[in-house]
Order: sequence, then C-alpha cells, then structure tokens
Amino acid sequence: MQQIPIWSGKRWKAGQLIDRYENEAKQIDQVLEAMKLGGNAALAAKNQPLPLTDWQAIESNWSQAIARLETISSQSQLYPFAQQKLSDYQANLQAIVRRIAIEQNSTETLNQIRSKADLAYTRQGVASTEESWQQVAQLWQQILDIGAKIPQQTMADAQFQELVGEYRRHLANARSRQIQEQIARNAYNQAIAIAEQAKQLSEEKQWALALNRWLDALTYIRQVPDNTFYYAKAQSLIDSYNDARDRDAAKFKTFTLVEKTQTDLQKLCSGNPLVCEYTVTEDAINVWLTAAYVRQVKRTALLADRKGDQKALVGVDQHLDTLKVALQSISDNAQIPLILYDSYGTLIGRHPKN
Repeated sequence: MQQIPIWSGKRWKAGQLIDRYENEAKQIDQVLEAMKLGGNAALAAKNQPLPLTDWQAIESNWSQAIARLETISSQSQLYPFAQQKLSDYQANLQAIVRRIAIEQNSTETLNQIRSKADLAYTRQGVASTEESWQQVAQLWQQILDIGAKIPQQTMADAQFQELVGEYRRHLANARSRQIQEQIARNAYNQAIAIAEQAKQLSEEKQWALALNRWLDALTYIRQVPDNTFYYAKAQSLIDSYNDARDRDAAKFKTFTLVEKTQTDLQKLCSGNPLVCEYTVTEDAINVWLTAAYVRQVKRTALLADRKGDQKALVGVDQHLDTLKVALQSISDNAQIPLILYDSYGTLIGRHPKN
C-alpha cells in the first residue's frame, strides 16, 4: 500500500483488497483455532473414564470451537468448510452434553450407593437375629444391583468396581450369618419343643421315653452355633436339661429295679400253696408269708418230727434257708430294704438288719 502513490487511482482499490485479505486472515485464524480446540477436545475424550471436571473442560473446548466457527462469514471462501466442521462439532458437543449428564447421574448413583453402604455397615455392626441379618443381606444386594446399572466407562463405574469386591464379601457374610441364625433358631425351637415332650412324659411316669427325649433335646440345644442370637439362651438351658435327664434316668433306674424286683418276687412267691404276698416301692420291699404256706411248712415239719425223719426235717430247714437267701438276694440286687412278716402281720425279719 505504501508503494502505491497517493495520487494513483488504484490506491483505493488496493486498500479494499488489503481489508478483505486481513479479514480473511482473521477468519483463517478463527478456523485454525477452532480446529485446535476441537482436536484437543477429541484427544482428551479418548482417555476414558474421565472425571466430570474433565468432561466439562471438553464441553468448553467444543463450545469455544463452535463459537469461532460461527463467526465465519458466508462470504468467506472458508464458509463451506467451516459449516461442515460446525455440524461435526455441534454433534460432538451434544454427545459430550449427554456424556456429562450420564456422568452426573452416575455420580449421584455412586453417592447413593455409598450412603446405602454406610447404612449397611451400621446395621451389620448391630445385627444379631436372623431377621436383622436378612435385612443386611438385602441391603448389600440392593447396593450391588444399583451398582450394576452404572454405565460402563464412567468414572463412577470405575470407582464402584474398586468397591464391588468388598461389597460382595459383606453380602456373602451376611447371608452366611443369616443361615447360621436360621440353623440356631431351628435347633433352639426344636430343643424347646422336645423338652416340653420330655416334661410331659416325665409327669406321666414314662421314664424311658422321657429319658430319650431329654437326650434328643440336649443334642439339638448343643447344635446351636456359637456367636448366634440363640447361643446364650441355649447355653442357659443345658444345665437344666442335664439335671432333668439325670432325674428321669434315676427314676427310670428305680422303676426298672422295682419292676424287676416284682418279677423276681412273683417267681419266688408263686406255688401251690402261694408262698408269699408282697408290695414293692423304691423305699421298701414288704413280704408277707401266706397262712397256707406257713401251715404247710409246719405240717411238713410236724410229720417229719413224729416219724423221726431227720432228712425231711433237714429239707424243711434248707427250704426255709433257701427262701431266706432268695429274699435277701432280691433285696441286695434292688438295693431296697426288705421287711418280712408272718401271715398275721408280725415282723419276723429285716434285711439288712440295721
């Protein structure tokens, strides 16, 4: 421009060309800057997942690039190229806007998960019953279900994946504790029910059946796992169940001895005539010689004496000794004192004597 003389008619036209070229150069700069911003945005978006702030920075780059492209005049030779880039960049911007919305929603979901996890940690810290462990397990399952819905390749998903292993372990532990509590509850309730049966049988003096039921109750009560809600309750019942079992075992033993003693006495007292009558309790064996038996013994001894039949007299004495020894043996086996009466109810012997 400086080389064209002021008086030249071409100086004005040259000025117009210079203005046009300068404006075109500025628009070229705008396009180049837009392409640089777009290139930076596209490059940054490749390193996924990205924090929300990075996506917002990428959004800003696309927005700035679009703003620059929108300044390109329709009279510019760059206008068709700028319009094509503008269409691409606007599509990219919309994709980033959607991605930012996904990241924001995912972050909110992750925050919700962390809040629920805090609640789950608190609840499992105080859980003790089957129902409370079930609630804890359900909460951990909800957390995992929610986490599974977080879109992949998001920062929230990456952070969730760092936590998912721990959450699954807590879920498995809660389910295991729930099962343990269920086992404990079932074993405890079964023991209680069987113990009630044992008490009823004991009241009905069915000692053998009662004893077996006490043993079953003890088996179930010992199956209650430790560190469960019912463990302390179960432990508090073991001593009482053992005591009840021992009492019924002793009663069954006594009943068995009394029954056997009655059987032995029945054999001993049977005959023609009947040798004796008896009653048996756990405290005493009472035996009465029958009048018919006494008369027979006396008659046999009297006839032997009249005939001078010493062998017969010895046989009577041996018979009486045998009866005496048999009664004493029955008493010793039963470990129950024996009291012997004659047919008139007069005391004629006691075993043991003291």
